[in-house]
Amino acid sequence: MDCLAKAANVIAYNSLIETAMPYKELPPKELALSGNRHLLLALSGGGDSTALLLALSEIVHSFDFRLSACHINHGLRGNESEADAEFCRRLCEQLKIDCEIIQLSLSRLNASKQGHFSEATLREKRYQCLTSFAQAKNISFLLTAHTLDDQIETLLFRLFRGTALTGLKGIEYCRKLDNNLYLLRPLLKLTKADCQLFLQKMGIEVRHDSSNSNEIYSRNYIRHKILPVISERFPDFSLHLDSLRETITAEDELFDKITHELFVQLESNGVNAWPLEIFSQQPLALQRRVLAHALKERSVAVSFKRLDDIIALTKLDSPSSACLNLNQKWRVRCRNNKLLWQEITPG
Repeated sequence: MDCLAKAANVIAYNSLIETAMPYKELPPKELALSGNRHLLLALSGGGDSTALLLALSEIVHSFDFRLSACHINHGLRGNESEADAEFCRRLCEQLKIDCEIIQLSLSRLNASKQGHFSEATLREKRYQCLTSFAQAKNISFLLTAHTLDDQIETLLFRLFRGTALTGLKGIEYCRKLDNNLYLLRPLLKLTKADCQLFLQKMGIEVRHDSSNSNEIYSRNYIRHKILPVISERFPDFSLHLDSLRETITAEDELFDKITHELFVQLESNGVNAWPLEIFSQQPLALQRRVLAHALKERSVAVSFKRLDDIIALTKLDSPSSACLNLNQKWRVRCRNNKLLWQEITPG
């Protein structure tokens, strides 16, 4: 994974050909990935992905990578969607880059009463198509053009919706999707303005998705209504929030390590039977984390209320007769100074 992160940096730090990249410490070419060097870029035709396509086309051969593109046509905007697909096809043809156009089928998806598909539904469907295509072509690295703007919108969206500390780690630079497929996001330190500046210098006109102005979508509302107000008063807000995200990421990784060690200790005393003298002496933050880990291990949905209900159960004066059903398969109860995870027998 370390080599993948370094390879992502190689791509990122060289992507906009020094026009918008202030980075001084560029990883040497030797850190580029060995083995499968085929990159697949998710190309929408918008500013960010077009900038990344153009930049990568300039440097990809220097790092001995092969570059392909894939455009997902949602077909939601009629002629506008078709024009987006045609723009991507022609641009890739000019750059001599293979480009696959995939028509997205939405017939089996549920739209809202207003006829809108949720952002999450469309994103999931896009990634399914991109992943399937990459695997069919034996491509190991899928690239998207998420920027710092997307990172900040994601963090705010998760804050407004409700999230744990892990959610504030934001969008990852490198994530494993499958055994042989990795997702790389090399532009997360750059802004949309950086990409626009690059495109202007290259003299390229790009496509503009009219649905990005529709404020029925939460991210668009955050982008157009909330962020401009914040940025006007606090111009460096995005940079400061991203610094906070990096701090949270590092601390969350430390907490994960400590949580795993505690989980192993609790389970070593008997699977599904945790000693309360060990669990109860832990700080509240660790109790919640190790419980969340245990719930995920048992495929039980995690919620703040569920975690605190379990903790409250361990503090009852006479807990032996009390139990808490977690779902149709699992429940917890306290007995003989142990927190018991019990499978529910049907019938």
